[in-house]
Amino acid sequence: MPTADELISPDSIEKLARVLGTTAGPASRWSAVRESAGALGPLALSERARAVRDALIHDLPGSGTYAAALP
Repeated sequence: MPTADELISPDSIEKLARVLGTTAGPASRWSAVRESAGALGPLALSERARAVRDALIHDLPGSGTYAAALP
């Protein structure tokens, strides 16, 4: 079974931020997503998923109300 680091690694989240930055336009710099990558080290898988989710909601253009309602 893969470890949390293999599933949601700092490297994969940094890559996600780069992809979002090149495809989503200038509406966000995705800085919270980038910063979340550095905080993943001691977190379990579910905590990693929540940290990245929260960062995405923070960085989304607009209010993020729709995204915040997602499970």
